Amino acid sequence: MPVFAIEGVNGSGKSTVSKQVAHALDYEHVRFPGDSRTQLGKPVRELLYNGGFTNKHTKLFLFLADMAEVYGTLDTNKNYITDRSIVSTVAYQSYEGVSKELVYHCSHSAGIYINHVFYLDVDADIAANRCDNRTEKTLGGFRNQPIEFYEQIDKEYREALKGVAHTVIDAEQSTENIVRDILDKIEELK
Repeated sequence: MPVFAIEGVNGSGKSTVSKQVAHALDYEHVRFPGDSRTQLGKPVRELLYNGGFTNKHTKLFLFLADMAEVYGTLDTNKNYITDRSIVSTVAYQSYEGVSKELVYHCSHSAGIYINHVFYLDVDADIAANRCDNRTEKTLGGFRNQPIEFYEQIDKEYREALKGVAHTVIDAEQSTENIVRDILDKIEELK
């Protein structure tokens, strides 16, 4: 049961690309947080959208509970493309001061894993502009953030990817080219 994750800062194109890659390969698409395949998904997503947590670990455990529930439903005979993974949890929670070691320890204990990550690399200005122009809610209230926010999240991602099988993809190219690059790499990994 291969699990390939599409990762990147907010505004990198993860959702669009992950759906297109899953469709092209006829793989199951999973969205974190809040995948609809569990009862926990929607309530967790709403809680995370609305924010207002007083303890930095509350978000971590909500993310992990959601992922653990979803992983418990995955069919070992299917292949998966995820929109986010434990790597984004590490990156964003590290940004908020949570230990990377704690996140990885809890995720491994809960059976959360990925086979390969595709990191969508995009300039902070472009990501910020994309997020600022969205009409839908953004997770955790990350709309209208300064450029430094995106730069720091990118730095946290790159730290989180150390020791994780991954490929960096230029996310400033067309969506079609991004998808093609990922499909080519998945074919190579088979």
